[in-house]
Amino acid sequence: MVPFRRRRPALLGMLPLLSTQSASAPETHLRLMLQEWGLPELTLDFDVRGERGELLGCSEMVFREFRLACEYEGDHHRIETVQWNRDIQKYRDYARAGWDAIRVTSDLLYRRRNALRGQILDALVQRGWVPSP
Repeated sequence: MVPFRRRRPALLGMLPLLSTQSASAPETHLRLMLQEWGLPELTLDFDVRGERGELLGCSEMVFREFRLACEYEGDHHRIETVQWNRDIQKYRDYARAGWDAIRVTSDLLYRRRNALRGQILDALVQRGWVPSP
């Protein structure tokens, strides 16, 4: 191990933020942003199931108590036909099971964070969350 590394304390301080449940850098950025905003507890890689226990889909981040999923959707969700059709069915199934989903694009995540925050806060409040004063 190198005895000295620039910004070592800062790097060590980031260790608790690491997760093996993130499939991409944008998912990590979204997760950290949601945590930073002081929102309710997130569950990562959650299997959403229907009334009879059937798997409707796996969502990267959910607010379980409020049945709200946050999904980062990279370009492949838009341009790959199979993925696009699977997503349409997944969100239709989620809605039937009483779940809502916030579909996060790179534009929302990196350029319109206030709009994203507003969408998520509105959805949580509509689903019963009461923010701390």
